[in-house]
Amino acid sequence: MKNLIIAEKPSVAADIARALGGFTRHDDHFESDRYVLSSAVGHLLEIGMPEDEEVKRGKWTFAHLPAIPSRFELKPIEKNENRLKVLLKLLKRKDVGALINACDAGREGELIFRNVVQFANSGKPIRRLWLQSMTPTAIRDGFESLRSDEAMRPLADAAVCRSESDWLVGINGTRAMTAFNSRDGGFFLTTVGRVQTPTLSIVVEREEKIRKHVARDYWEVHGTFAGKGSRSGYPLVVHCRPTDPAPVGGMDWPTNTLSGRRARRPRQEVDRVPTPAPTHGDGDEVPEVAGAPMSEALFRAARVHRIAAAGLLRDTGLYPGQEVLMMRLWERGEQRQADLIKTLGLDPSTVTKMLRRLEQSGFVTRKPSDTDRRAVVVSATRAGLALRDRVEEAWRDLEKATTGGLTDEERGLAMRLLSRIEANLTTSGA
Repeated sequence: MKNLIIAEKPSVAADIARALGGFTRHDDHFESDRYVLSSAVGHLLEIGMPEDEEVKRGKWTFAHLPAIPSRFELKPIEKNENRLKVLLKLLKRKDVGALINACDAGREGELIFRNVVQFANSGKPIRRLWLQSMTPTAIRDGFESLRSDEAMRPLADAAVCRSESDWLVGINGTRAMTAFNSRDGGFFLTTVGRVQTPTLSIVVEREEKIRKHVARDYWEVHGTFAGKGSRSGYPLVVHCRPTDPAPVGGMDWPTNTLSGRRARRPRQEVDRVPTPAPTHGDGDEVPEVAGAPMSEALFRAARVHRIAAAGLLRDTGLYPGQEVLMMRLWERGEQRQADLIKTLGLDPSTVTKMLRRLEQSGFVTRKPSDTDRRAVVVSATRAGLALRDRVEEAWRDLEKATTGGLTDEERGLAMRLLSRIEANLTTSGA
């Protein structure tokens, strides 16, 4: 006598055939000297109301609720009916003396197999293949330690209980809601389900939040902080939520979050711009700059500069950092792109991206050098030159707003801090 192995999916049946070996493939199953192997395609049967207890759709009223059948009938799922017929045919073979449940290890796998056996009204002995891995070795080991039907009965009962309770919730909820929505005439089908309804509720709640969302402007300042002797930078993205009309007063220091590739702990002390705390009040630790304590005025100046740096260039059409590149062209005129990269001290890809955006905005032109066709020459256009006075005035106003009201010592510390910030802002224009 042979054992009939029923897997949950055709791919699993094929894996079992390869792992055990010795199988011949037929149209709808595999067969060897010891086994007949086939599979379901997920659920093949579903619960249905007995025909003599069914209420027609037009009579879905509260008077017919709750709908609790005297017994739960299994009905074939139409799209999978052909596969069910294959398994029923194999179950009824006279040379099949026992069954092996090889469906997925879990409650649903147990239910798929048990429904087929129940529908076939088979009384043949059952054993369970319980796999946590689909490697050939794991499959062979699983067949060496098949579980008994008695050991799997609690899981099978739990699967049937879950299936029947879900069906009761769905059929009664659906008929109740349909009856309610159809109370004024007509038939308005309103489906309800244990999983469907809360999932739909989550989707609707999220959609309502999206529709009520009020957009707010914000800036992203991208900077790479590298220390002496370091081979690579440590990327930092600062999200700034500006106030209207000026991003100067009444604003917390932006939240700093690492972005891009994961930052690694530097091997040496990194010479980076200090980051003030989210709030600065009584009892908070005062940040330091170059070893000196940062006063309240200096802290406020640094915060104003960091936030306003993006805003002051808004009317010029430049992104923060691009003005540094333009200043080099204004001061030195036409330059080779390689020399510009060396002067700015940035990686070539960052400068290339900045130039591409400036070229698209009509502020610079790039062309091959007359003396060296491999070199690219960069020059400012008329539109780019026309920005010079506006940009320089914006930066003078920024410096005045930042350092005004400071002592000489604080002003010196501020300029050292702001020069670092300006250098790091360069990468944001890429």
